Amino acid sequence: MKYYDLSIEQAHHSHFYLEEGICSERAALHSENQCNKFVAESYLSHAYGCYSHAEATAKLSQLKSKYPSLFTERKRKKYTISLSDTQTTIENVHPPGDDTTKGGTSLDLAAVMQATTIISGAIHLETLLKELMKITIESAGADRAFLILEVNGRWLIQAEKDLNKNHSIVLQGIPFEKEVDLISAIIIQYVIRTKQTVVLNDAVHMGMFTEDPYINKHKPKSILCLPVNHQGRLTSILYFENNHAYDAFTSHRLDLLQLLSGQIATSIENATLYSNLKSASDNLKFFNKQLEEYNRNLENKVIDRTKELQLKNEQLGQTLSTLKSIQKQVIQQEKLAALGSLTHGIAHEIKNPLNFINNFSSLSVELLDDLCLLYPQSKDELKNFEIQNLLSNLKTNLQKIHEHSLRIDGIVVSMLKHSKDSKG
Repeated sequence: MKYYDLSIEQAHHSHFYLEEGICSERAALHSENQCNKFVAESYLSHAYGCYSHAEATAKLSQLKSKYPSLFTERKRKKYTISLSDTQTTIENVHPPGDDTTKGGTSLDLAAVMQATTIISGAIHLETLLKELMKITIESAGADRAFLILEVNGRWLIQAEKDLNKNHSIVLQGIPFEKEVDLISAIIIQYVIRTKQTVVLNDAVHMGMFTEDPYINKHKPKSILCLPVNHQGRLTSILYFENNHAYDAFTSHRLDLLQLLSGQIATSIENATLYSNLKSASDNLKFFNKQLEEYNRNLENKVIDRTKELQLKNEQLGQTLSTLKSIQKQVIQQEKLAALGSLTHGIAHEIKNPLNFINNFSSLSVELLDDLCLLYPQSKDELKNFEIQNLLSNLKTNLQKIHEHSLRIDGIVVSMLKHSKDSKG
């Protein structure tokens, strides 16, 4: 394929239209053998155009007879279709050799309606973008296609399809200006600024973007960049490349894509709104779940806190009961202390006169002893006996007084010892 493309390019620049057509036809056969019918169709369309330039009528007839489905003559018919509030007239035309037929097949009303039905039927954004890229790349006759969407004021690559690599990627959300090796950022910026369609039939040598670093590096043959408007506002951009054929994006392909663009914009808008609504719904469910979990945790915390308060109330009740008991003990001790103080005072007051009684009774006994020794013996023995008897009785009384006063003194001393303050 690389050498086919190189041969086609060199023949094109040398204006060898017949050789360019032969190379394109052989490249189409090679692509068809690889089951890549869309690329083969582009090569065949390019070969037909080259044979027309070279006036190779025999080759033109051969192509028409060999590929009748590609070059079937149809009568001119007009259909008026309303898509996304925009009326568009489709002309189902293509006499052989006409300029509208050079690059490919005619607009098929059934195919348009089928594509519109598929696009409008997809509600999930990811599914819509996959179907959208499949339909648009077939309608444009491209081998690479990109969809750039405006998301929160930024233009992001949200879908990519490459027939050569046989892969399709959606919702990658990559800023187009950072992918300098994937897409022409200069062309995208131009379309964003001017809102005009860019069609390059020979991107490397023709047009206003020949100095584009991306084009000079990757050398794409045909480029189409189509703005898609919705309600008067640019909402998305379709970018196509065909690296196998020049003049790949003919006017009738552009008309088909413009016809579909209204439905594309509306479907993207609806799918985006549905996606945002679903995301908001999921977030709401998540927040509700979090709120329920928070409420459960709060209830558990309230229960635990209530149990703690009840336990603390019980502890406070026990403490209060203990304090009351201690208070009673303190009051009793204060009463005992007051009684001890009172006892101490009473004992102290009693001890002084007892000391006097003890002292004087003891002194009286001693004086009686001395009196008995000094008292002269009376001649009257009876009187003497009576006197001695009285003195003896008096002494006995004084001794009893002294004895009992000592006993009282012992009791008072014990009271004084008891009433003394003791540590602890």
